[in-house]
Amino acid sequence: MALLYTLVILVLLLPSHCSHVSAHALSKGFAPFAAKLSVSESLFPDIVGTVDSNDFKHLLLVEDVWKSVSRLPCVRNNGSSNLVHTTARMNISEQCRRDLEEYYCDLEESEPYALQMFSANGEFPLDFMVTGNTKSLGTFSQCEAVKDTPTESSFDANYCLVTVDSIIIRSFKLGYCVPKSCGNEDVVTIVETVTSILPPHLRMSSTSSCNNDYDLDAGAIATICFCVIFCVLVFVGTIYDIYIKIKRRNHKEESSRNNAGDRTIHQGYIHQFILACSFLENGRKILSARVTSPYLLCLNGIRVLSFSWVFIGHVFIGLLIVTENLKYFLHCFKGFWYQSIWNATFSVDSFFYLSGLLVTYLSMKQMARNNGKINWLVYYIHRYWRITWVLLFVMLFYTYLILHIFDGPMYQNPHKFGRKNCKDYWWTNILYINNLYPFPGIEGPCIGWVWYLACDMQFYWLSPPILILLYRSWKWGMRLIASLCVACWCVVALISTHFGEVASIFHERYNDNINDANGDDVIYGKPYTRWPVYMVGMVTGYILYRLEGKTLKMNVAYVISGWCAAIATGLAIIYGLWYTVEGHYMPQWLAVLYITLSRPAWAAALGWMTISCVTGYGGPVNTILSWKIWIPLSRLTFSAYMIHLPVIVMGYLSRDRLLFYDVYNVVYLILGGIVLTFAVAFTISVFLESPTIGWEKIVLKRKK
Repeated sequence: MALLYTLVILVLLLPSHCSHVSAHALSKGFAPFAAKLSVSESLFPDIVGTVDSNDFKHLLLVEDVWKSVSRLPCVRNNGSSNLVHTTARMNISEQCRRDLEEYYCDLEESEPYALQMFSANGEFPLDFMVTGNTKSLGTFSQCEAVKDTPTESSFDANYCLVTVDSIIIRSFKLGYCVPKSCGNEDVVTIVETVTSILPPHLRMSSTSSCNNDYDLDAGAIATICFCVIFCVLVFVGTIYDIYIKIKRRNHKEESSRNNAGDRTIHQGYIHQFILACSFLENGRKILSARVTSPYLLCLNGIRVLSFSWVFIGHVFIGLLIVTENLKYFLHCFKGFWYQSIWNATFSVDSFFYLSGLLVTYLSMKQMARNNGKINWLVYYIHRYWRITWVLLFVMLFYTYLILHIFDGPMYQNPHKFGRKNCKDYWWTNILYINNLYPFPGIEGPCIGWVWYLACDMQFYWLSPPILILLYRSWKWGMRLIASLCVACWCVVALISTHFGEVASIFHERYNDNINDANGDDVIYGKPYTRWPVYMVGMVTGYILYRLEGKTLKMNVAYVISGWCAAIATGLAIIYGLWYTVEGHYMPQWLAVLYITLSRPAWAAALGWMTISCVTGYGGPVNTILSWKIWIPLSRLTFSAYMIHLPVIVMGYLSRDRLLFYDVYNVVYLILGGIVLTFAVAFTISVFLESPTIGWEKIVLKRKK
């Protein structure tokens, strides 16, 4: 099973199977391939219908007209020119009109600022039939730099991303540098007026998203105050920690000279509260690789490698937006090995499995120590307190601060949408119901990747009855788990059948009933889909609890058979649907079976791997998963998961240029992104997560 984890990372280091694709292969039409995609309709851009060579002359005409949008003639140099006639018909603001006329005249006179603005415009991407790229962003930073450069102009420049559509051109995004006095409506009017000279079948409609400067609102100020408070607490805690260490050392020296016993100093609540914020102490705990208990050491490796798989999957999803050679990128993904990327969603199931395992294992041990009793109030408060602080910070940062820190040609529109959702639905995240409400009816909830936290919290809330029954009678506990799994499988099977869900992203939907749910997620992020995975983890956790301190002897044949079955199951789940890439039909009953059982089967394979590693039958797999390097990294995986998508999105959408896809570029991108994510996660953990956990231990008297 370790191969399933290491393959996902190492496969990117191998030469790509498509690194020698011929020019003919690159020029194959994108539309026939895209037509086979159903689940991925929201991921793959709708580039064009089929554009043949007869339409190429029309595209050349469109290119010439777009150039005229970027460089209209000067009024004062041309007298009664086309510009006079055109601007007279343009319903734009007077200030925008005057600034445009000044800009075009200065451009004819080769003024440096005007040349800088002109060269920042995007050019019409005529090669899109070969590359699949429908974006020409221009140079965002060059356009925006005009406002910071001393010029003789009376206006500042502003970058706008214009989306143009026609019958043969769909959703082309072009960078357009204009005077700041021209707003979105003005830009749309300019583009549509100038392009109105095209033949009717080439005339374009357009939308515009101009870069905006945002003032610090109340939410941004509150977020800054939130961050400053914790920074001050960490600073004070660190200074106090240094002071206490020095004083304690002096006290020991004095005690040794006086032959007196060491006395503990400063043991009050305030003392503990302040020390819980110490950067030195929290950093030492996070980065420590000391093994406290070797029993479940392999879980650290599973956790870190699963997060890496999550990260890689999201990096490749983002490439759909920022890749210059998009058709080549999609062609590569028809390859066999890349199925490990498309199926990276199973990495999240690894986390559900681990969560169920640890909740059961730790609860059983606690109940055994306390004669079957647990303080269930503390049980619930602990998880809510543990998770919510970091969730709150990420929501505030994403909603109010990120636009003040990062910017880019594609940044404004998606973030405006996400920001609005966060303002409307932030409370569903705090209550951990964001994967259920509104259901269906919302597209892209607030920081949508935290659907995982909602599912995990819901499972945690529902676990106590199962835990109690398992402790009192493992047979009845297992029967309850089996019954709940069967119920969830029936629900998933019925829903996936009704809505025509497909198992492979390369397969057509079986019906159009998903429109009844407004296209919303009815399977992927819902608890009835992931609950069986969590319960497989619970079963594994209970088995590990019963095996602790005991020697399990298994026949070699059983061990080999178990490993073969686990590896075969994992490989079948990840690579078994490859045949659908070429358009082979998959019966709906088989798709429903895969959707229903693949995730718990993945968890079962992990269960065998975990039990084998813990009981001494893991061999080299256990050696790799138990490396000490995983210990500090595993402590950061929660914060890393919470912040990894903002790190990826900020890196992608703030780019001036699109990314040229090849394997080695992506390797650098992934490795650098993972390092940066863990660095940010360490900062969040030491400044926020660790102090709040320390406070919880003080207040609730929880023992580590």
